[in-house]
Amino acid sequence: PLQLPLVRLLEGYWPTSLGRLTTLGVRRQSRLRNRLEAEATRLHESMTDAEIQAAGTAGTRLRQLFPPPGHFLPTSLGNALAATEHRAGADYGWDAVVAWPRLYPLLGDQLRAIVDDRRNSLDVTARLSTTAFLAGATATALLGRSGWWLLLVLAPLTLSWLCYRQAVTAALRFGETVETAFDLHRFDLLRALHLPLPAAGGPQERAQAQEMCAHWRQGMPVVLTYDHGVT
Repeated sequence: PLQLPLVRLLEGYWPTSLGRLTTLGVRRQSRLRNRLEAEATRLHESMTDAEIQAAGTAGTRLRQLFPPPGHFLPTSLGNALAATEHRAGADYGWDAVVAWPRLYPLLGDQLRAIVDDRRNSLDVTARLSTTAFLAGATATALLGRSGWWLLLVLAPLTLSWLCYRQAVTAALRFGETVETAFDLHRFDLLRALHLPLPAAGGPQERAQAQEMCAHWRQGMPVVLTYDHGVT
């Protein structure tokens, strides 16, 4: 029952009393993003193949690790998950936050198993990171006056850091799967709602998706024309 609040805590959704710490974390994440952006856009005519590949890798990481400016969170995990929320389905007009609970039940068994596995990996590593950190904090309090024995706290704290980095990696893999789900099953969502498929892609598809998301998110009125597949 505490899994969601735990992940939200690691994402950086902290109380207002930690506003200063939140600000410092956001600034640090902004610097990391700017560094990646500079590397991704460092283009010149004499670039070697290795430099081109490095720029492409930086561009991919920039897209996966960070949401648009103005939506930064103070932690790497928070920004990786926020990037998924802004990226998945966005090319087709979908808001992943409101559309995902409706799309998930329509996934095939194979893709759903992958989604569940990657989400479970995220949850498990988040729990391990928190547990190890608490163990390290407790050991610090107990061994504070024990001389060299205090070095023992490095073991759980190192484990906490490693598990946190793995949680970020799991979040990236989870985000890739969610994005794939929108690519492959967005029309299944329209069929399940008995809505007509867009006759053409591009603006028409995006307008239809944006209208439905605004209805789900804000209760905006929408005029629905149903297609029950009856000829």
